[in-house]
Amino acid sequence: MNPPGIEPPATVVESPRPIIGPGNPPPMVSACPPNGPPEIGQGCEADLVCHYGSTDPCDSGWIELRCVAGMFEVSPRPTCNPPPPPATTSKR
Repeated sequence: MNPPGIEPPATVVESPRPIIGPGNPPPMVSACPPNGPPEIGQGCEADLVCHYGSTDPCDSGWIELRCVAGMFEVSPRPTCNPPPPPATTSKR
């Protein structure tokens, strides 16, 4: 038992993944990870573009990550407007 006013030491819990932060950046990647998207902000080589999910950019499952200034960023989604209705011809 601890004397009054003295707290017991905190319990340390090991994390299954390394904690990523300023002092511990994620590892640099030179190719798109095949098992899923890399971490946002993860270091990367220039001109690397990774696609995940749907192959259709207008689908909600589409994800694109680009290497910008040495770090991954999520690409903006394109504007997908539906095509115009087919032209109709009327016969009189």
